[in-house]
Amino acid sequence: MHKIALFKPPPFRNTIYKRGDLVNGIESFSKRNWKFFEISIMYVFFVAVAEDS
Repeated sequence: MHKIALFKPPPFRNTIYKRGDLVNGIESFSKRNWKFFEISIMYVFFVAVAEDS
């Protein structure tokens, strides 16, 4: 959760957190923005690996 929070998407993020439904929010968002979604996942993964090293 902390590592994902490092990535700051558009304002819809607040709505997802308030609903407490992050996974469904990401799924519905990714259907409309596949490229952006893939890049954001790679970025989050890279940050997570960089922190662990």
